This record gives sequence, C-alpha cells and structure tokens, in this order.
Amino acid sequence: MRILLALFLTASLATSVSAADWTHLRGPGLDGKVTGSGLFDEGTPALELAWRVPLGSGYSGIAVAGGKVVTLFTRGDEDWIGAFGLVDGKELWRRSLGPKNPGHDGSDDGPISSPVIGHGAVFALTPAGDLVAVELSTGEVRWQRLLVEEFGAKPPPFGFGTTPLLEGDLLVVQAGGSEGRSLLAFDARSGEQRWATREDPVGYQSPYAMDLAGRRQIVAAVGRGLAGLDPASGEPLWTHELAEGEDVSSAHPTPAGKDRFLLFLGGDAAVFQVSSEEGGFRVQELFRSKALGQSYAPPVLHEGYLYGFRGRILSCMDAATGEQEWRSRAPGGDGLLLVDGHLLIFA
Repeated sequence: MRILLALFLTASLATSVSAADWTHLRGPGLDGKVTGSGLFDEGTPALELAWRVPLGSGYSGIAVAGGKVVTLFTRGDEDWIGAFGLVDGKELWRRSLGPKNPGHDGSDDGPISSPVIGHGAVFALTPAGDLVAVELSTGEVRWQRLLVEEFGAKPPPFGFGTTPLLEGDLLVVQAGGSEGRSLLAFDARSGEQRWATREDPVGYQSPYAMDLAGRRQIVAAVGRGLAGLDPASGEPLWTHELAEGEDVSSAHPTPAGKDRFLLFLGGDAAVFQVSSEEGGFRVQELFRSKALGQSYAPPVLHEGYLYGFRGRILSCMDAATGEQEWRSRAPGGDGLLLVDGHLLIFA
C-alpha cells in the first residue's frame, strides 16, 4: 500500500471544534471518536485539501500532537519514522528505523505498526521488533528495546504489526516473547521494564485499555482466548478461553457499551461482558452477529449502536442485541471515524 500523507481542512473546524490531539491509532480515547462539537451546525462542511506529501509504502496510521503529524513508511532501502508540520506538511525530521521490511505473498514493503505519542515522545515498533522512543520535537532517540534479542519475541510472518498502548506512564506492547514475556510494559520515559506476563505467540493484534466492571483493565486477545490485566502490575484479573480453532491473531478489542467489548471471531462480531463477582470477575460472551464483519476499520460506538463494515458494506448494529438496523452500499470500507455525531468514511 502506497502512503500518501494528506490533510483536509474545513473552514469551520478551527472555530467550531475543539479537537484533541490524535495520539493513538484510534484516537486518545482508543474508540475512533473525534472530540468536539459544532462542526455541522451550519450544514455539511466542505473539505479542502490543505497539503499532500507522497511517501513510500507501508501500512502505518498516523499520530498527531504538538503541531506535528507522525507516521512510519518505507523510502529507498530503509524504513523511516517522520514528522511533518500539521499546517503545511513540511518535513520536520526523519529517522531511520533500519532496513526496509520486505513484503511477500502479495503484501507491500514497509512498517505495519502505527506510532503512539505521549510524554513528549513518539513510540514505534519496527517490523523487526525494535521498540523505540524518539523525541517528538527532534526525532532523537530517547530509548530503545530489542524485543527479539532481549525477550525472545518471535516475529509473525509479515513482521511485528501490533501497535503499542500508552496507559499512563506505561507503554504496553504485545511482543509474543518467551518465558512469561508475551505482554511487556515499559516505563514510557526511561524504557525500563515494569512487568511481563503470559507465554502466548503474537500475530497482529493490539492490547487496549478500557473501564470494565468498575476497574481500569488492559484487554488483550491472547493464545486461544482473552485476558484482562491490571495495568499497574500486569497481574491477570480474568481469562476467557475460546473454542478450539478460534483465531485471535488479528483481533482488536473495541468498546461496545458499559462493561462490554467487541471482538471479531470467525469473521463475525462477538460481544463480551465483564462483571464483578465475589473474588474476581466473570466474563461472558453475550452474542455473535453477522451485522458487522472482520475489517481493517474497527467499528465505533454511538448512542447504543455500533457502526462499521461487513466487507465494504457500511452497517449499523444494535450494541445491546446484535440486530442489524440498516446497511448501505455507499463508498467506503477503508476506515471510519465518529465526528460530532456523524460518520466520516474513508473510501
């Protein structure tokens, strides 16, 4: 996939919407929602191309903070992390991440993971398994950890693609390491290891943080099941085993209502609920639905409904029951965001 970094602006955006920085692949709330209101008060706004910068190939998303747009890409024989001006697209800095990740079996060259911004740094995971923190202002390396050499991590066939999770002062990465080091947490400022847990291999899934049953938890698709972890210690709060043959290698937990999250299993949407019980937590699969399907674009939740894709068909699913409310063949399928009560569709 060729990367073309572009920014579209609407005249009312600066005056009507107080939008936060976009510090994670799915935004600061990890939910695909753009904060702010008032953008549509005067009708549908017109988008104008502010700037466009052609890059090399890759699969990385973007992160935005401090007036900078950051992404990963391939150029020449190397993979890069680069920062560009939010206003004009001017390249501010670029740093090599090592030799390019070669594509194969129909995939393109380049990075797979997406950058994360916080604590004045950009955090990125290379396809080879190098976890690096660089200064947002300059691109200078703050710290680096080699997941394969240090923790016995085993790269999946196309290279590491998990996106790190920044939870408070901790950077959590699903590394697939050996000897109880499948999920790792590092001090975001220093790179010092804080905790490690589990023995599972990793595919292309990423951990997410959410509030479930009155407690902040890190939810991860692991091995043949799911796990909820205490963010501070990595201690398991609960585990849930799935049926044999269920593939979670590309599963990304997505908020689906109070104490609920969604996961795509077998191509269908599976909704789980976490509740507290004496001595711990109870995890229950509530239903599966064909209203939404496995997609590169995770669904978004709005007022009790989940909006997403099945194939390239936009669908609306009742988050409480899994019933399909409507479907549309309008152009799309490459991504969607929730902006001020409206869906922004990437076609």
